[in-house]
Amino acid sequence: IPSSSYGGLLSSVFMNKLPQEIRVVISREVTDEGWDLDAIMKIVEREISARERASANAASPVKKQPREGPATTSALLSNNFSIVCSFCGQPHPSDCGSVTDVG
Repeated sequence: IPSSSYGGLLSSVFMNKLPQEIRVVISREVTDEGWDLDAIMKIVEREISARERASANAASPVKKQPREGPATTSALLSNNFSIVCSFCGQPHPSDCGSVTDVG
């Protein structure tokens, strides 16, 4: 069965299933007489190939370097961290009685 006998109907159904950005690409390339299924399929094939080439050429993700500096929340919650008083430097919370006058 030649595509000319069903291409008109199938091409409109096919176009409705495509994302908007692909439909715009097809609309730019197809002339008024060229809305047959074969022409649309060739354009879709070229567009997919172009997008695959573009994604293959994308830069590989940059590996993150270990963080240096202040500890993160996970470090504070781990068992390897001891609480030190901000006022006296002793191993207890900062609610110590060594500070009697703040002002």
